[in-house]
Amino acid sequence: MFKKILLPIDGSENSKKATNYVLELSKKFNSKVYVLNSYEMPAIAMAPPAGAVSHYRLNAEIEQNLKEYSQKILNECAKIFKDNNIDVETIMLKGEPGPKIVETAEQYNCDLVVIGNRGLGSVKSILLGSVSNYVVHHIKFPILLIH
Repeated sequence: MFKKILLPIDGSENSKKATNYVLELSKKFNSKVYVLNSYEMPAIAMAPPAGAVSHYRLNAEIEQNLKEYSQKILNECAKIFKDNNIDVETIMLKGEPGPKIVETAEQYNCDLVVIGNRGLGSVKSILLGSVSNYVVHHIKFPILLIH
């Protein structure tokens, strides 16, 4: 039933809970798991002040740190699946997580997306938006939100 499962992770407790659900589902259905982490540069790092060469160096350091963290959480998650003989592929993308999740699900033609919900209250979610909220409203595939 679920041959390809997309698991977007961010290192949070809810993404760890989602990992556990996907582990059980992938064992049951012999699924391939695509583990995705999408990082984005903080807005403050994007626009350089006039003539600030060191700003570009700082941006490069920030991006390198984000990539290293992304790779760390991807490796930790992939190990869980590999230790259980589950076919797993990791994907690291730069960009806004919501759209990247939707694009990746489409690209890999996933049967299911399992995502941890941040657990914001309804008012905060409306005001701030959330990755899971974006995905729910833009994806064409079945989605399982873990809270």
